[in-house]
Amino acid sequence: MGARKYIIVTVLVWLLIGSWALYLALEGQRIAAMEEAHVADLISRGAVIYAENCVVCHGPIGEGVVGPPLNREAFRGNPLEDKDTFDLIYTTVARGRPGTATPRWEMLSTGEWASYTAMPVFGVEGGGPLNEQALRAVTSFIMQGDWSMVSGLIPPPVIPEDREELLAGMPDAVGLSPELNRRGKEVFVDRGCITCHTVGSVGGSTGPDLSRVGSWVALDREHWGNFLWDWIANPQEVENRAPVYWSNYAGPLPFAQPAADVRVPEDKPEVAAATPRGRGAGRRAPEGVALAAALETPQPVPITLPTQMPPMPMTDEERDILVEYLLGLQ
Repeated sequence: MGARKYIIVTVLVWLLIGSWALYLALEGQRIAAMEEAHVADLISRGAVIYAENCVVCHGPIGEGVVGPPLNREAFRGNPLEDKDTFDLIYTTVARGRPGTATPRWEMLSTGEWASYTAMPVFGVEGGGPLNEQALRAVTSFIMQGDWSMVSGLIPPPVIPEDREELLAGMPDAVGLSPELNRRGKEVFVDRGCITCHTVGSVGGSTGPDLSRVGSWVALDREHWGNFLWDWIANPQEVENRAPVYWSNYAGPLPFAQPAADVRVPEDKPEVAAATPRGRGAGRRAPEGVALAAALETPQPVPITLPTQMPPMPMTDEERDILVEYLLGLQ
C-alpha cells in the first residue's frame, strides 16, 4: 500500500511540475505576443501622429525636407531591444533641437546646404502637444513602421471652395503689385501647389509650409530664385535638394564670412540647374554669403531618398511669376 501511495504522489508531483512548465511556456508566449501587439498598436498610432505633426518637415516617407531624413537604416530597429536608438529619437522629439523658428539654410562652398533650422519641442513637459505614450508611439513608428502608411493618414488640405476666399487666405508677397500678387496666387492654386503646401491660412501639409519661403536662405534674391525655379521645374533631378549638414545635431556649424572672391567651385555640377532651360545654370554663390570654413562636426546626414514632389506642369512665364511670388513671402 505504501509503494502505491509513493507512486501516486510521484506521478502527481511530475504532473504538477509538467503543468507548471507548460504554464510558464504558454505564459511566456502570451507575454511575448502581448508585447508584440502593444508595439504594433504603438506603431499604428505613431503613424497617425507622424502624419499629423512631422510630415511637413520630414516628408511623407521620411525622406527629409526642412528637417533631416528619418527613413534611415541607422534609425531602424526593435524599440524593445535597441534602447540607445529609441532614447535618441524619443528625446529629440520630446525636447526638440535649437535653431531658428523659420527655416534658415546656408550654401556651403561645396554647393551643399547646411541648416540652422530649429525642431520644435513636442513633449508636454516642454509645452508641446505629445504625452509620453504619444512620444513612444511616434518613436516606435520611426524605428519599425511602414513608411507607406503615412500618405493615407495626412490630414486633408484646407482649401475653401470659394475662390476669392481661398486667395484672401494667402498672404501678399512683399514688393509685388496687387496684380502680380493675385497672379502669383492663382498660379500657386491652379497648378496644384496649394494641395501639398500651406501658404498663410490655406493649403495642405504634405510638403513644407511656404508662408515665409522667401526668407529661408541667406542668399541674394536672384540666387534663391534660381534654385526655386529649378526645383519647381524638375525637383526629381535637382541635386542638393535639401540640407545635409544640421547645426542642431552638434551645436553651431563653424561658419566664417569668406573673402569676396569665394565662389561655388565651377566643377560642382550639382550647383548648376539640372533642367534643360536652367534658369540658374552655371550660377555662383553671391559675394558675402556665409560659407563653412571647416566641417569636422557635425557629420553630414545622407539624403538617399528622392523627393516626393513631382515636376509641376506650367509655362516658363507661370514659373517666373510663381517664383517672384514665393520670393516675396517674407
